[in-house]
Parts: sequence; structure tokens; C-alpha cells
Amino acid sequence: MLQEYLYQKLDMNKKHIDIDIYMKNIGETLRMLRKRKGYTSAEIFAYENSLNRVSYWRIENGQNFTMKMLIKILEIHQMSLSEFFTIVDNEKGAM
Repeated sequence: MLQEYLYQKLDMNKKHIDIDIYMKNIGETLRMLRKRKGYTSAEIFAYENSLNRVSYWRIENGQNFTMKMLIKILEIHQMSLSEFFTIVDNEKGAM
């Protein structure tokens, strides 16, 4: 399901996307959002928001995650999936 969504978001004409790069972009976007909230530490952000700190660290570093975990993080940021992936796409272009 996530891969289908990523295909749609990146480019319908591309037959292959680099999932690892896109996962890294997702993690970098989450890191940016965390820092905008004033958290310099991923560990403190995770602790104060009742997230597993290791799982959160992995997400910020572009490793695999569940949609459930992503949605929980986005709820903390008061953001929809659509809003989030718009930011990811914009940041991807800036990288």
C-alpha cells in the first residue's frame, strides 16, 4: 500500500523508484518537524510523546516503519498524511 502511494506521489511515468532514498527523505522530514517543535534530541521527543525511542530513531534514519507509527507521529505534529507527503515531496526537490 505504501509503495503504491509512493509511486503515485513521485511520478506515474517512472517504473522504478528508489525506496531507500524516499525513506531517507521521510526520515529527514520528520527530523525537521521535530526540530521545529524545539526538540534537539530524538530521544527526548520520543519519550515526551510516548513513542518507542529506538523505533523513532530508526524512522528518522530512513529505516523501515509501520503506517501506524507514522500516523501516530503525524498526530503529534497535527498533520495529515497528505500534508506530510507534500512536505516530503517539496523537501526532496530541495535536496
